[in-house]
Amino acid sequence: MINYENELNKLFSGEPQEYVTADKFNIVLSEGFPESDLNFFKNCKCDGINDYIWFVSPFEPSWNDMVDEIKASYLFVKEGFEHDIIMQNHYIPECNEGYPFEFYPGEKCILPWAQCDNGTVFYWRIENGKWSILVYGESDTFYEYDMTIYEILYKLVNGEIDDMSQYLPDNLFENGMICCYFSS
Repeated sequence: MINYENELNKLFSGEPQEYVTADKFNIVLSEGFPESDLNFFKNCKCDGINDYIWFVSPFEPSWNDMVDEIKASYLFVKEGFEHDIIMQNHYIPECNEGYPFEFYPGEKCILPWAQCDNGTVFYWRIENGKWSILVYGESDTFYEYDMTIYEILYKLVNGEIDDMSQYLPDNLFENGMICCYFSS
């Protein structure tokens, strides 16, 4: 069995970062944050990969601001989605129809951990103490994976996940190549 954490740490490794006190992240940590994903952000020294996928690291002082910015985009998309349903007379509030996820915190919520240049966002999906990864872009299609960050990145780089091709360029990880990008 592949140890995804060890494989990707070879590319991303560095000295573990000290935890940045961020109110929102303290709350997230108290709710069973996956240890492997926490280790990814502690060990990953790069801001993004292949000049396309950018990490929303809770160890960055600007984490709260980045999350708030993604939340604003999320709310815009959510309102448009629900407005379209209401205008088509398909919305029944009693049935809890509408956008399928709330932004963190909530019972069935999402929290971003990476964003792509095209607006696609990688989220943690949190429901009943279970954490999974949800990928959502500019369509009505959500892709959900019961994986860690290490596992999904490893499988993307190695071409083992191709169902989200509408969100990522075909040549993003050409020949298994991965380049780390660092902020200056």
